[in-house]
Amino acid sequence: MSDRLGDLFNTGYTGQPGEVPNSGSAAFRGFAGLVLDTGPVPLTLIGDSAMEVDFGTRTLIGEMTDFVGNDGGALGDYAGRVAIVDGEIGFDTPRGTTVPNDVRFGYAGALIGQGNLVELDGDVTGKLKGTPIRGLLASSAPGETETLNGATVGATVAVAAEIR
Repeated sequence: MSDRLGDLFNTGYTGQPGEVPNSGSAAFRGFAGLVLDTGPVPLTLIGDSAMEVDFGTRTLIGEMTDFVGNDGGALGDYAGRVAIVDGEIGFDTPRGTTVPNDVRFGYAGALIGQGNLVELDGDVTGKLKGTPIRGLLASSAPGETETLNGATVGATVAVAAEIR
């Protein structure tokens, strides 16, 4: 899904049909990935993502759930839920411009599995993809950190989702 969406141009936003709308809503479903820098072999988790975008209010809410982890080659389920919070589309950038196809949201929650406690609290940014919109891709900025078993570790969080 990530490759398929990545091959698409960012959603257009010049007011033409099929571009970023200013009303209505859409449900996005896909995957969430988390890589924690635990040394030579990272802890890698993949789960499901579900988001609802309201184009009228330019907001986004959702969750990431049903994670499975690969800890040194051993697979295991991770219980817990990661809330997607304070999401918005078409926000003002630091340069003072509004880019309608931009997406950003925070996430927070905890996952427990394979003897690990993963505490998550961060932000991702991304883009709506395809004209008309087919999905979204978002990821954390370099240098993101999360907490694994009480220790701060480097992390990458990414979401790929399609309109359903």
